[in-house]
Amino acid sequence: MTAKRMEKVRHDFDVSPHLDVDVEITLRNRLVETTVDFEFALDDQPEFDFVGSTSFKWSLLGGEEIIVPMKARFYAGGVYNLQSVRLTVLKSEAPIPYLFPLQWRIHVEEDS
Repeated sequence: MTAKRMEKVRHDFDVSPHLDVDVEITLRNRLVETTVDFEFALDDQPEFDFVGSTSFKWSLLGGEEIIVPMKARFYAGGVYNLQSVRLTVLKSEAPIPYLFPLQWRIHVEEDS
């Protein structure tokens, strides 16, 4: 799993009350011969919002990938960690949840 986003942006929150930044999350099934069924979810964050598909179920064939486009919406300057993904692999025995320790940081600088 990887994320494509800007690492540093500037915005004048006096002119516009929020800033939307494009984010693309890529999920790849690295198992060559196995299909993986999973649920994708983004945990709510108190300091910013995600705009777009924040929860869905999907299946990836071996070697396949999916790109999930969305926006992160900020209301103030600061340094934020966008990593909020929770993947649950759906197995017949029991679902297996995965949380990721990666940080996808973005620095939002305020212009005034």
